[in-house]
Amino acid sequence: MSKFNNPRVLQAGSATLDAAVPPGVSAVESNAAPASAQPAEALRRLVTPSAVQRIGFVMLSVYLLSGYANDLTNRLFHTKAYLSNISELLLPFLLFASGGLFRSLRSREGKVWLFYMAWLIIDIPFSVWRGGSFNAVIMNWLPRNWILFYYVTAFTVTRAQLGRLMRVQIAASLLLLLSCFAFGSADGSRFAIEGSLFFGNANELAMQVLFGITALFFLVYVGKLPLKIFAIAGIGFSLLYVLKTGSRGGLLGAIALALVVTVLSRRKILILLITGALVIPALVFVSPETLNRLKLAFSQPDMYSAKNDDERSAIASRLQREELLRQSITMAFTHPLFGVGPDQFPVAVNGEAEKKGKHSNWLGTHNSYTQVASECGFPAFFAYCAVLLYSFRTSYRLFAATRGDPAYRDIHALGMCLITALVVYAVCTFFDHIAYTSVLPFLAGFAVALRTVAYEIEPLAVRLSPAVQRR
Repeated sequence: MSKFNNPRVLQAGSATLDAAVPPGVSAVESNAAPASAQPAEALRRLVTPSAVQRIGFVMLSVYLLSGYANDLTNRLFHTKAYLSNISELLLPFLLFASGGLFRSLRSREGKVWLFYMAWLIIDIPFSVWRGGSFNAVIMNWLPRNWILFYYVTAFTVTRAQLGRLMRVQIAASLLLLLSCFAFGSADGSRFAIEGSLFFGNANELAMQVLFGITALFFLVYVGKLPLKIFAIAGIGFSLLYVLKTGSRGGLLGAIALALVVTVLSRRKILILLITGALVIPALVFVSPETLNRLKLAFSQPDMYSAKNDDERSAIASRLQREELLRQSITMAFTHPLFGVGPDQFPVAVNGEAEKKGKHSNWLGTHNSYTQVASECGFPAFFAYCAVLLYSFRTSYRLFAATRGDPAYRDIHALGMCLITALVVYAVCTFFDHIAYTSVLPFLAGFAVALRTVAYEIEPLAVRLSPAVQRR
């Protein structure tokens, strides 16, 4: 275990102080009196955010909401909100000023995530189109998405901030539902937000709505009864839109999500009843064409058995994805070290097609795992998978260690939200190429931030220590 993961033992009396803090509130924000002056000072040094960190957290929240705000203002007023421009400008300076970057790099995930980016940069000179890879990595992904991991770990340093950050995600999910209701439309059997900056693709919309469901779980766990009812209603509407997208990857992600929630819950019968109560009404509002498309996720018909144009389109899409999967796997093994260059799979496929006198469709891999392997090589692929697995392991350990303890109900809920979000990501990204988006860096950063805060709570740190867990 690295130094970053080891529990930092507080002075005597800190356990008393922590026990007096209600869930979702950091120790220094509570009015509980410490057992002695010295433990309070020690705890304050550990969990009190500096002024720079507080400003950074606000800018991080603005940045996370900026995409949804830009999408809405672009539709309503034909202009961007420019929140992303402001936050993108300030966040790097705040990151270095806070000192949080160096703390994040002491974590195992922080080191692997840094190696991942370093390898993508190393790949650029070996790319089939160096200029395209340079622009994708250095000008786009690094400053906008990759670094989000370090923003989250640097600026989210208390229990209260963890809860607030999850509520930011809930706000984002509600904005997305609002956009679906106001601007969404169906083109044949696919529902999407036509003209959206980010959600014009039905598959990506389905996955993002599923992430919204995992965020709403937080209110189901820690909210009062009115908030629980509100969250369950939001989950019901979200399931409706996931089904309406006709996304087979989204459907499999939703099934995986339901299975994980059922397995991890102690009230399995209640979960199954609520799931049925949400899914059955949603099916009523889904068109027969969309339902037929979704059924194809569990069958392998050929073109000759297609009954209509929608089925023929769905079957053609499946066959095309299978061919892209084969091509990306082949390309990964023929370019195992450096790949064909970040974001250059379509360029490489087109180059091979031109040698044979053929044309390509300039499509991505439709699989994030083979996207990384074929474009960046196996070293990057293993780093990508390692961050995903480390994040899941951290989330599950925190979920299990806090199960049934009302003092850590918020941490238990956050662990559940992260587990389900990571499962959705792992399943849905098998059907879409989004390895360079902000989703994984955010989830991994949140997992590290949650673990860091948990280890600063002495009784919980003891539970999480390997020696205790082996008993």
